[in-house]
Amino acid sequence: MNSAVTTPNGNVGSHLVRTRIREGAEPLILVRDPEKVPRELRGLVRIARADARVPEQVAAATRGGGGAHLSGHRQGHLAGRAAEQRRGGTAPRRR
Repeated sequence: MNSAVTTPNGNVGSHLVRTRIREGAEPLILVRDPEKVPRELRGLVRIARADARVPEQVAAATRGGGGAHLSGHRQGHLAGRAAEQRRGGTAPRRR
C-alpha cells in the first residue's frame, strides 16, 4: 500500500518512514522544507511540500494515494478534514 507520512523528521514519523522502507515501500513524506530531508532517505522516499497543519495541503499532496499516517498535535482532526477534501467535499472548520 502506498502511504504518506507527516512529521518524517519527528520521533514517530522517522521510525515509521524507516519501517515502511524496510517493508519495501517508497513512502511519500510530507514536509514543509524538502531541504531538511536527510540525504540517506532522498532516493528511498517521495517528497511533497505540504504543511501537515493545513488540511488543504495534505489533501492535495495525497490525492490519488493510499493511506496517510499523521502524527503530532491535532493530527486526527486534520486527517478527517483532509480525507473529506480528498473525496471532493468540504469539511467544516473546528475551532
